Amino acid sequence: MPSQQSRQSQLPPGWKWAEVGDVCELKYGSSLPARLRVEGPFVVYGSNGPVGSHTQALIDGPAIIVGRKGSVGAVHISEQPCWPIDTTYYVDEHSANIDLAWLKLTLYSLHLGSLDKSSAIPGLNRRDVYRQSIPLPPLPEQKRIVAVLNKQLAAVERAKRAVAERLEAAQALLESQRESVFDKLAASHVPNVPLKAVITSTRNGFGRRPKEQEQGPIVLRIADVSSGQVDYSDTRRVSMSHSELETYALQSGDLLFVRVNGSQRLVGTCIEFTGNSEPVAYNDHLIRVRLDPRLRPSFVSEFCKLRAVREFMRSRASTSAGQFTISRSAIEGVTVPAPKSAVQESCVSEMRATGLWVGRLSASINCQQESLSSLQSALLRCAFSGGIL
Repeated sequence: MPSQQSRQSQLPPGWKWAEVGDVCELKYGSSLPARLRVEGPFVVYGSNGPVGSHTQALIDGPAIIVGRKGSVGAVHISEQPCWPIDTTYYVDEHSANIDLAWLKLTLYSLHLGSLDKSSAIPGLNRRDVYRQSIPLPPLPEQKRIVAVLNKQLAAVERAKRAVAERLEAAQALLESQRESVFDKLAASHVPNVPLKAVITSTRNGFGRRPKEQEQGPIVLRIADVSSGQVDYSDTRRVSMSHSELETYALQSGDLLFVRVNGSQRLVGTCIEFTGNSEPVAYNDHLIRVRLDPRLRPSFVSEFCKLRAVREFMRSRASTSAGQFTISRSAIEGVTVPAPKSAVQESCVSEMRATGLWVGRLSASINCQQESLSSLQSALLRCAFSGGIL
């Protein structure tokens, strides 16, 4: 470990090492439930940013807001009086002997979310934050570097927004092409059937969760299918009896619908299981649907990705304790076009060819996003080592 003298020699003249706790105090935000807020001129901040407004402010001037619960370590700055709620910490001008804009960038660079040690609800202990070492220039230098760095970071943010817009456009193209395929079927008067008429079986998944590292078959979770296909990179295994595996094993051509989730966007989404070299089951946050030969699973899964079908599913989701749930009857109520098998195959080929192209484009765009994020981190590292002249 470098000595204090060695670490000091790495800094420009006039700079010094300090701990966060030496330069600021993280104060607790104050509870302000939504039912008690009266819309007004002062922004109410939660861990992930603005969550509403109120007629009163908790703090009078500029402040940094840090996520304490939920979006742990997220860092925001308010130039105006505001109300940070009790899931946050805040630092105002009265609790810092450092430029707030410099401190905000410093806290952001520390990736405070990595300090979360909770096992259930994410949480940030301010004592852990206080112990973080930071390079500290003199106050005039802080202000000068912030001015330069803000211009650089603003340019990066503009580039990131442009890249994000390209990604949205690619996804919109896929959505538009899918709608075009099914619009053509409707225009050709293809008959429609309710899914109930072609479903041979539905079943909720396996309910027991693994204890630590169990041996057994892969049991898919929502996290494993939320990308629109099965992702085996971080699956869980669960010990199951022979009869349990027979009950919950997936077959190629099974459809999996998200049955329950805290995100209404995910509930009712559908993927096709295309098989695996070893047995695979699924948990009770998912519903398995099997079809008779009249409809191809790939055709139905593409149809269920339509915006109108997703909205239909969301509209029929019940909600309790923050969870959205769809029933089997909601799935059975979806009405699907039923062209001849060869037409279904042709439609799927057309949609998946476009999907493959969009997937490659999206992968390229994601690489650009990662590069921009790396550039952002590099700029911060440069600033905090005295590299901005």
